[in-house]
This record gives sequence, structure tokens and C-alpha cells, in this order.
Amino acid sequence: MTDRERLLAAVLDSPADDTARLVLSDHLQDHDEPALGRFIRAGVIAARFRDLDGTPDPDYSAA
Repeated sequence: MTDRERLLAAVLDSPADDTARLVLSDHLQDHDEPALGRFIRAGVIAARFRDLDGTPDPDYSAA
């Protein structure tokens, strides 16, 4: 099993764990899949603001 497969399994085993997603995101960005890594990170950041009507937070805007 590759590192990518192990990290993906960790995400699937703990769907509510943002840390697992962020670790996978970092791995993908460092290993020739930067667009997918950025997409996963953007989803984690956007989910943090799901219940707000607009926010001035720069992380949200960047996501």
C-alpha cells in the first residue's frame, strides 16, 4: 500500500477528521497532484464557514 493509499484510507475511516484531509492535501501537493491537494484543502476551509452568511476571512475567500 502506498502512502497516498494509506492517507486516503485514513480520510475514509474518519470522515469528520479535518486533520486527515489536510495531511492528504499536503501529501498530494508535494507529490505531483497539487490541484487535487488544493481542492481538498479548499473544501476543508470552506466547510468551516458553512453556516455563516459571508465572512471577511481571507482563508474563506482564497478557498
